[in-house]
Amino acid sequence: MTFENENPFALRSTLEYEMPDFNRINDESYLPAFYAGCEAQLGEVHEIIKQDEVTFENTIVKMELSGQILMRMMMVFYNKSSSDTSDALDAIEEEIAPKLAAHMDEIRLNQKLWGRIKYLYDNRESLNLNTEDAWLLERYYRDFTHAGAHLTDEQRESLKVLNEELSKLETQFGKNLLNDTNDLAVVVDDVAELDGLTENEIAACAAAAKDRGLEGKWLVGMVNFTGNPLLSRLTHRGLRERVMKNSLLKGGRDNENDNRQVLLKMVKLRAQRAELFGVKTHAEYVLQDRNAQNPANVHNMMKQIAPAAVRNARAEGAELQKAIDAEYEQKAIDLVNSIFKDSDASALLANLNMVTNNDGSTKSLEEIAEEHGVSAEKVAEIRSKAPSSSSTPAGFEPFRLESWDWDLYTEKVRMAKYNLDTAAMKPYFELERVLFDGVFFAATKLFGLTFKERKDIKTYHPEARAFEVFNEDGSKLALFIGDFYTRDSKRGGAWMNNLVDQNFLLGQLPVVCNNLNIPKPPAGQPTLLTYDEITTLFHEFGHALHGMLSDVKYPRFSGTSVERDFVEFPSQVNEMWLSWPEVMDNYAVHYETGEKLPQEWIANLKAASTFNEGHSTTAYMAAAILDLAWHSVTSDQEITNVEEFEAKAIADYGLDYAPVPTRYRSTYFSHIYAGGYSAGYYGYIWSEVLDADTVEWFKENGGLTRANGDHFRNTLLSRGGSLNSMQMFRNFRGRDATIEPLLKRRGLI
Repeated sequence: MTFENENPFALRSTLEYEMPDFNRINDESYLPAFYAGCEAQLGEVHEIIKQDEVTFENTIVKMELSGQILMRMMMVFYNKSSSDTSDALDAIEEEIAPKLAAHMDEIRLNQKLWGRIKYLYDNRESLNLNTEDAWLLERYYRDFTHAGAHLTDEQRESLKVLNEELSKLETQFGKNLLNDTNDLAVVVDDVAELDGLTENEIAACAAAAKDRGLEGKWLVGMVNFTGNPLLSRLTHRGLRERVMKNSLLKGGRDNENDNRQVLLKMVKLRAQRAELFGVKTHAEYVLQDRNAQNPANVHNMMKQIAPAAVRNARAEGAELQKAIDAEYEQKAIDLVNSIFKDSDASALLANLNMVTNNDGSTKSLEEIAEEHGVSAEKVAEIRSKAPSSSSTPAGFEPFRLESWDWDLYTEKVRMAKYNLDTAAMKPYFELERVLFDGVFFAATKLFGLTFKERKDIKTYHPEARAFEVFNEDGSKLALFIGDFYTRDSKRGGAWMNNLVDQNFLLGQLPVVCNNLNIPKPPAGQPTLLTYDEITTLFHEFGHALHGMLSDVKYPRFSGTSVERDFVEFPSQVNEMWLSWPEVMDNYAVHYETGEKLPQEWIANLKAASTFNEGHSTTAYMAAAILDLAWHSVTSDQEITNVEEFEAKAIADYGLDYAPVPTRYRSTYFSHIYAGGYSAGYYGYIWSEVLDADTVEWFKENGGLTRANGDHFRNTLLSRGGSLNSMQMFRNFRGRDATIEPLLKRRGLI
């Protein structure tokens, strides 16, 4: 049989929406398609440069049409390898990563092809191109210059070597991180240590342990960021500490998964590559093709936020410490009262607060007892009865707030200040209800979209569900794939991928995937979400909408194919609808009783909207600064200690506050070392400036209405990358964004 007959990537799929044929795709499908796809695209490029005449149609449009086999294979492979990897897929990725880098270099460093593109660009005023065509030519010119097509022969050869080595290291970083993340899951032998978790959460921990052959135990898995959602409910301080410390170790241990040397090599190679382009650092090289333009502009924005963020975080920490002290003292007093029935305890009780001081001058319980005539026997009795495994440590030794205490005591203070127990809300946030009556409902109200689950469509994994999406007039819009649950074979975090890009050139409708990492409950039990998980669900669906509402001619511009520091903007805007009254009233319903989330709780949620923002902003900012610091390193700088570099970078920005560690340490910062965000993690808050200003526009113009949805869709979402991103924002908003709405939202002014 020929390749065309036997390989599922050889020809365009004949299934609905050109959905990849997962009945035929297997591990053996990828490599033949990769090599055949590379060969075919190089042949297509050769046909382009053979043409004597140089036109937009026979050069730029033909480039858009090239590489279809390779693109079909890559979109499926990289979605599969991130959501459901295996040893076989890891081996394939290791093989193709450097070869793909070399293939792209062979195209973008081809001097004859570059000559044609440059000729068209230099004569663009005489070509009479429409707006989208002109921007496509602009982007190809930028792509090729950013890739190094304009460099000397010697420089281009050096660049090829650097790109190939970097691609290998990026793959190695991701593989190491996934392995170490799985290895660092915390095994719990005694279910009592899981005090504070719900029955479903405990059952999920038991199921996770069973999946690894640990029958009769419980497993707390690691997540991609620092910490763990369960820390907000675990009362066992020792277990909280183990979970937090393990989360901070990912990829940073002396073992086969150690990412420290990997990232140090990447930093040096990226700096060397930047020098080939005439700049000193990778950050300068990357940002010249982003909205921010240069590192100085990013720092100017960040410095407006960082001081207020850490100031708020420290104030929040002081409040949490007061709650710890008060809880500790009350437990101590209650215990002493239970032991003493006469007046000889009064002096001791009056001075117990001395034990909880945090100025280093505290006295021990024995010293205070001796001063007030309390017998050693009584002190021993108190010691023996003191709690040792809940929220207080053994005996009555005071404890300072640590990072593993933050989430638990945040919930306690939130409850005390706002009468808001986020754990008690989970029964009102059942996945199916949130998805259909929240996420989909908001999209219907705003854009007129409707959704129909298609259980007959086979996806890449049994847990990945397909939904057909229709416009208001009933016409087909897209296919949406939702893959919501965590598994050992899925990388951490949440993301959006495309399996098919919308474009008119090939007449294709989009197939869009959302991947999340929600813990899967035991069979038959409902999936109850945290508020953060709902936020992630709405956020990722914002990316999906950007892909599904795309209405462009060229694949190069489809959906989220925008500047990296703009791509998070539409997804962040979509988060606003999760708390919009009409939407929340529709989905926040108790899964057993049908009772709606009490209005008092909703009011309390709103009142607490800036609560703990100091912590979240500081943790994010520290990671963003860490990214910029690593990518501001020059090639002649010798860095040998990753931990010391991290600490200094964060301290130099005034963000060093131990109870609030960076959201990502370098060794598990896959965004910047394996995910395309190098020197770009700032983009989340850069985009949030636009997002916050956009939310103000929606509020000023009536909120969740079809008219507003149409305006947002027509001026921005549907345009993909077919226009300069900031111009699209101006077309939508009528002006440039201002930072004040963001500062107000985060409680920083």
